[in-house]
Amino acid sequence: MHILITGGTGFIGNYLVNTLLSRGDTVTVVTRTPGKYKKKGVSYAKWDDLPALMDSVDVVINLAGSNLFDNRWTPSVRSTILNSRIKATSSIVHAINASTNKPKVFISGSAVGYYGPRGADILDEKQPPGQDFLAKVCVAWEHEAQKLDDPTVRLVLARIGIVQQTDNGALQKMLIPFKLYGGGPL
Repeated sequence: MHILITGGTGFIGNYLVNTLLSRGDTVTVVTRTPGKYKKKGVSYAKWDDLPALMDSVDVVINLAGSNLFDNRWTPSVRSTILNSRIKATSSIVHAINASTNKPKVFISGSAVGYYGPRGADILDEKQPPGQDFLAKVCVAWEHEAQKLDDPTVRLVLARIGIVQQTDNGALQKMLIPFKLYGGGPL
């Protein structure tokens, strides 16, 4: 199976690429800087190549977006977080809509942040979105993916939770206060 991944050089994307390669899939990663990366078995492409690639892939997985945990959420950083997800998703949707031989599945990343802070509430996909910043980002992100106009392409909105892995990601940054004896309940 030929799988195209945006955000394939990021934290979750790296693990996904390794898993897909171990299954024997063909993987193309779309990135702003394809010359920067070299992983055996992976083809790297620029965002400008997206329309041409679309006719040859079976699945598109969109994980692109600026890292939530890199900087303090100033208005500028918030704008970058939102716009990076909208622009990437819009580019993918336009490429799929314009392609002749469409992929079978489009998996577009989103997050459990869609629901906002709900404490111990039991949530499922039927629950309404929250009202905080991350919820609004997820709503806009998913709305952009839903502009896919071909019912033959299965759209999956993957509301991913915070991935905790000690080598990178959110957990690495959350552990700092605990190592300094300043951590508390999350």
